[in-house]
Amino acid sequence: MVHEVSYGAWPSSWTPELVSTASAFPVYWTGQLEVDRDGAVYALIRRPEEGGRSVIERVAPGPTQTLTPDGFNLRTTIYEYGGSAFLVRDGEFFFINEDQRWYRHSPGSAPAPITAAGPYRYGAPVLDARRGRIVCIREEFQDAGEPISAIVAIDLQGDTFGTVLVAGDDFYAWPVLSDDAERLAWVSWNHPNVPWDVTALRVARLDAVGAIADIETVVAEEAEVACDPRFTPSGELVFMTDRSGWWRPCRWRGGQVTQLCDLERDFARPLWQMGTSDCRVLDDDNLLCVYTEEGMNRLGRLHLPTGELATLELPFTYFARLEARDGVAYALASSSTIPAAIMRIDLETGEHTILRQVMSAEPMAGAISKAQHIHFPSAKGRTGFGFFYPPTNADCRGPKDEKPPLLVVSHGGPTGCTNTCFNPGIQFWTSRGFAVFDVNYAGSTGYGRDFRHLLRGGWGVVDVEDHVAAARHLVAEGLVDPERLAVRGWSAGGYNTFAALAFADTFQAGASYFGISDVAYFASQTHKFESRYADYLVGPRDTSQALYRERSPLHSADRITAPLAMFQGERDKITPKNQSELILESLRKRGVPVMYMLFEGEGHGFRRADTNLACLKAELAFYARLFAFQPADALPPIVIENVDRPAVAVGAG
Repeated sequence: MVHEVSYGAWPSSWTPELVSTASAFPVYWTGQLEVDRDGAVYALIRRPEEGGRSVIERVAPGPTQTLTPDGFNLRTTIYEYGGSAFLVRDGEFFFINEDQRWYRHSPGSAPAPITAAGPYRYGAPVLDARRGRIVCIREEFQDAGEPISAIVAIDLQGDTFGTVLVAGDDFYAWPVLSDDAERLAWVSWNHPNVPWDVTALRVARLDAVGAIADIETVVAEEAEVACDPRFTPSGELVFMTDRSGWWRPCRWRGGQVTQLCDLERDFARPLWQMGTSDCRVLDDDNLLCVYTEEGMNRLGRLHLPTGELATLELPFTYFARLEARDGVAYALASSSTIPAAIMRIDLETGEHTILRQVMSAEPMAGAISKAQHIHFPSAKGRTGFGFFYPPTNADCRGPKDEKPPLLVVSHGGPTGCTNTCFNPGIQFWTSRGFAVFDVNYAGSTGYGRDFRHLLRGGWGVVDVEDHVAAARHLVAEGLVDPERLAVRGWSAGGYNTFAALAFADTFQAGASYFGISDVAYFASQTHKFESRYADYLVGPRDTSQALYRERSPLHSADRITAPLAMFQGERDKITPKNQSELILESLRKRGVPVMYMLFEGEGHGFRRADTNLACLKAELAFYARLFAFQPADALPPIVIENVDRPAVAVGAG
């Protein structure tokens, strides 16, 4: 029987406990896939229930088996966002532990350190088996000044900190070896560039002892983004570049770059984590690649001689952690209604098999909202994009005279995108009667370079305009309650939450997770990887001081009148806690309702299940108080400062 229940108060099988353990962001559940020479498949799995510890699991063949011993946590913090953390060769593993040292591990024995302890971080490794070494990026931290980046070689028999192969640029990414280990390719860039704005791509010959010789520049660091290089078996280099306005596959041959496909789609994503890739070479004539269409991913096989792209007919709209071997693809695959899973995909038949999944959603089948890709009108004649998730629960419907509250979700980055990877964190809200609009605001990727570059100099303007326009569009369509509009986001999305409340009057509430409030302070205090990011987003700091102040919600905090919830990691080095606490102090003084929760031991992006659980319960209780509904969940008391009544327990308990 379907019951009529006020929106927000629907009982849901998506419990806070389930969602916090399943991870609200399953895309980060699997950090890496590797396929050994015998076809065994290994995955780096994050376990929120173990404090966010990451371990290697063998997911095929046979039943899943954990291979990482207790006491080890695979995690690289290179460039703060990390990336690939292990390699495998004939069942032996080489991995980066949370102490940032390389280890060697044969299952059944204790891992042994390869590198010494020191002020170094490593990432994006490739195995040079011919020379018995790992080639990877290394970041060296100094007592003063920025860390120094280089590409180094790590001797597998034991090393101190590696031997430098390439140095001199501010950043490196994607070191890749040719099949015969005779050549090395890599991407680099220098301040003030960022890896989604301008990069360089180079190739070098390796001499008899593996040192760099004869460097050639494939793409100069001038006006385009080259990324994701790969060698074919015969030694040709393929990569992606946006010189045409879209990230498209290209080939370098005889000193010339040739575009391989003219489809107006992005075949790459911005580089935030080292070692990520959206393509794999199948053979000399075929490239397996992920591209984005209408905000959703497709998996295709590009025939290099003709440029023909054959898209595989699959039920998934999100792909990540791509690998391929012997006519089979492996990936983290998902859609807005299919939970994320490590999939085995036969490239001839399209037949796909689950190897390992985050969770089964069968018990919640009646409470899964399907994403609808929406185009909406925005400021200055622009078109905005996003995914709308209507309230969905087979057991409930809202009153006829009531419309649902809306959560406008702002993704991080801000040079990034939202996607249709199945998200229990969204289903948590829609199954309770909320509508959710996950916005790909101006500057998001997947819609071409021109759309991405709208954010260049436009941070705090075009993105805020799109969040406001998204909410107003849904109100105009009669889909949501105009008096119960909230905006929420994390990191740069937290900045958009602050900014939307400070620079516009559309939303009645907001929730910021480790958001940025003072753009100038962020630019001056953040880590090296993003230290000049604000030059791209706002303008050069030395000539744009007034503009930085204008774009900082902190300096317009007196315009924030809507209640605000803030969630912050105490150890966050990317957006330090003062970015939230400066806003908190302003709201406290002016009597604006505010809730602040600081989590000890958490950094940028919460890793622990108990943290996620506390946030979900508190945010739901926050909206219940503000939007006047009685949630079905039993929730602990919350404290909303500057509310005239004392904190009370909210919920059915």
